This record gives sequence, structure tokens and C-alpha cells, in this order.
Amino acid sequence: METSGKKILGIDWIKRLARRFTPEQFRQQYLAKPLAQQRMEEQAKRRTDEELMAAFPECDRIKREQAAPIVVQVMNEVDSWRKLRYTIQARLQKQYWPEPEYDSEEYKEWREYFYGWHDNRFDKWTMLVEWEYVYRHGQRHTMDEACQIAADEWTRMIFGNHIQDNGDQSDAGGLSMVLGTLAKDKAKRGISSEVVEKFRKLCKEYYLGGCLYNDSEYGWVNSEPYCDYGPNSALGRLLEQAGVPDNSIGSICPWKTGISVDERDHAVIVRGYQKERYI
Repeated sequence: METSGKKILGIDWIKRLARRFTPEQFRQQYLAKPLAQQRMEEQAKRRTDEELMAAFPECDRIKREQAAPIVVQVMNEVDSWRKLRYTIQARLQKQYWPEPEYDSEEYKEWREYFYGWHDNRFDKWTMLVEWEYVYRHGQRHTMDEACQIAADEWTRMIFGNHIQDNGDQSDAGGLSMVLGTLAKDKAKRGISSEVVEKFRKLCKEYYLGGCLYNDSEYGWVNSEPYCDYGPNSALGRLLEQAGVPDNSIGSICPWKTGISVDERDHAVIVRGYQKERYI
């Protein structure tokens, strides 16, 4: 079915999304092991500094012996695996492959070769470094704990006291915040505690299914629950299955908010319009 040249998401897409709620279907689909678990077992091996550098994708401009002291230094300096990729790249680039003047012929050539190396080889190698960093410094939570935290955060922001904020500092933005918050408070009335707890349970199951059976190369839960000015399909379906009335679903979700569970250190990342929180 086509409308205005765009394909409407149909029942087949909804059914694929609904598999999150029936883990056995995932087990059958991915056979013995979930893809994410296979990837974790391969990447999340303990490696010495020498083993990490043996896998380094050296090129004409940057050799392993040149990169090794920088990589080891960064591994010992940063306080989160999320800072490894950019910090290592920036120091290697500054010392061995500096960026030429923008829009010059040298810049165009540099951009083609540097980002070709970076995107095709360096990017994948740093994932090994990130895993080893997490091994050495520990995980924030167990996977079960992280998924519970994500579910608790959604439950608190949807059904608790939460101001609707889109980051607009103008008078119109302030009025939108007031009206949105009033609409949210009105829509919450009459929603029973049983519905709230059912949502919490379904939400945790959704994140657990995503973490175990995620096929994203970079370890994020695909189709994660998110709200712009209304919930995306994943979040809307969770609320619907929990028993939230259809006429309340669009108003009770927090604006500009998404929550991710990372498979490396099981951190919970709450993304709002103005900031991110790591739990």
C-alpha cells in the first residue's frame, strides 16, 4: 500500500517488533546462540597490550610501534570506554597524520585516505580495545540490573512527576512546557498501579530481549523505546500491551527522551533534549 510515495509500515513490521515479547521465537530464529552473545564471546576476550597492538591496523602513515605507546597511555588515562575511540584517533592523527588546511587539494586527499583507513579498519579495531578496557575496569551493572534500571527510568518519567521539556527557552517554549505538562498530568489520571507495574515488567523484558538478541554491530538495542513529542512504535506498543488507554499514550511520554542499555559495560544511557545521563 502506497500513500504520497511513502510505504506505510504494515502488520508484518509490527509482528517482527512483537517478537521481543516472545524470546523463544528469537531462540529458534538464531538457533543455538543469539548473535549478540556470539559477538560478545568473540570480542570480549582478555587481551594483553601486545595482543591488542598485534591486531592494530597499521598503514603507511601509522605503524604499530608508533601507535603502541599512545594506545597504552590512553587506556590508562580515560575514565570511560566511550572516550577511547576519539582520544586514540585524535592523538594518532595529530602526531602522525595531521589534517591539512581545509578545502585544499591536500585536504581532499587526506580526507579520502584517512577516513578510508579510519572507517574500514581502525573503527573495528577500537572495539577490541573497548572490550578490554571494560574487562580491566569492570562493568557498571549486570545485564539484568541494567534492563531493570532502564524499565524503572521509563516508568518514573512516564507515570511519575516529570516536566515536559523540549529545550526551547523562548516564551513560546515555556508555554509549550506548561501545556504539555498539564496534558501529561491529566492523561495519567485513572491509570492503575497494576497497569504501571505491567508496563515496568514488559519494558524490562523488551530490553533483555534486545540485549541478548541484538544484531547491531555496535551493541545498541535496535528499535529502542524513544519519545519525540509522542512515543515511537516500540514505546507505544509497550504502553498499549500494558493496558494504557489509547487516548493517553500520546500525552504521557517524556518529550525528546530515549534510553539505551550498552552491552559492553551495561551502562544505562538516558538521553534527554539537553543532556545525557549515565547510570
